[in-house]
Amino acid sequence: MRQKPLLISNTHAPKCYPSFHRLPSRTRRRLRRRLVWGIPQENRDGVEVWGVEPTRSAAVVAKTRLDRVVEGVFDSQTGLPMASFDCIFFNDVLEHMLAPELALRYAKDLLVPGGVIVASVPNIRSFPTVWQLLFHARWDYQDAGVLDKTHLRFFTKSSIVSMFRREGFTLEKVSGINAYMSIPNVRRRIWMLYKVVNVLFLKRFDDMRFQQFAVVARPA
Repeated sequence: MRQKPLLISNTHAPKCYPSFHRLPSRTRRRLRRRLVWGIPQENRDGVEVWGVEPTRSAAVVAKTRLDRVVEGVFDSQTGLPMASFDCIFFNDVLEHMLAPELALRYAKDLLVPGGVIVASVPNIRSFPTVWQLLFHARWDYQDAGVLDKTHLRFFTKSSIVSMFRREGFTLEKVSGINAYMSIPNVRRRIWMLYKVVNVLFLKRFDDMRFQQFAVVARPA
């Protein structure tokens, strides 16, 4: 049977591909060797990779790497075929949307039965961000990272889980990624203090170690 294509929202983010190992094993077998950015189309074993890109310049580049690229915002007006994709990636994308809930709702309609969504979402409760806010009264937007100046929405682990569940998804995996070990304006001993406190409170603050959370979800 011909496999369905994959869909990547915001194709310029190659970091979506490391999420591959978090896919369920059955899906991973189906997608093996397709998830390396820039891999020639002829080496994908016939699996299509589509992309949605809102900016023209990025869409031009994506068209040299993917099988098909739709230029525009990821919403119900995009005109993508319903029930047509094995896997949809939102890697560092949902936080850039005014209404990520609507994007998830739309994505659910695009998946084939048994299809999955893979997402990575920045964690606003990461220890460096909280430390800067509480002890330095700083909330400085940056060109990249948790406080990227283009972010429109902010999430913690619990709010990520709640959003997916509200939109009718079952979460198969929620994993912290990109543990943050260097903290601006803070000596290493403060990081060690955090680790000690986290242990004393039975890892209640464990989520603060991570800059992002990776999610694998299926429609319930």
